[in-house]
Amino acid sequence: IKWRKRGNWGPFPAIYGDSIYAYKGYYNNDSYLYALSASKGEVRWRKRDYIDFFPLVANNTIYTNKEANSHPHLYALDAKSGTAKWNKRGDQIPVAANNKTVYTVGEENNHYYFYALDAKTGRKKWRRRINTVDQFPVITNGTVYIVNKENNDPYLYALDTKSGEEKWRSNRLTDGEYFVSTAGGVVVVSSEEKT
Repeated sequence: IKWRKRGNWGPFPAIYGDSIYAYKGYYNNDSYLYALSASKGEVRWRKRDYIDFFPLVANNTIYTNKEANSHPHLYALDAKSGTAKWNKRGDQIPVAANNKTVYTVGEENNHYYFYALDAKTGRKKWRRRINTVDQFPVITNGTVYIVNKENNDPYLYALDTKSGEEKWRSNRLTDGEYFVSTAGGVVVVSSEEKT
């Protein structure tokens, strides 16, 4: 063991470059997002009141959530300094990102949506209504792969990353909890079947 930190740390830290990003104290009101040195565990910076299960880091930017003015906001923070680049009001959870787009899932007017936002500004590019926010999409080669339900029947959808338009959908999947991955041009959907 090179180093360790005591405290109520979140379960899913993110490693990006030579830094580790993790939440501490997220089960209570005294919560922080930390940037730690990966080699020594030294605190590089911390920001208060950011709450999430895991930080999403891409292209030198951290995407995370915070309550502001009694409303949930999605924030984009500079990975080196923790300074906010932009924030967007709304209950949205960041799930994937690249250098141009951050993808989120969230609730709006009592409906769930999958969003594509401009990574530099937070401006909405497109959104698509979905039935659940309990699973994470996979983005590769211009395609978003996500499991969604239609009339309570689950399908794997392939969506265009630029427009959100459907490219294709699979045959009906068995009921369960789904995990999507890709390898060698093949999309794999594993499922823990419900009984």
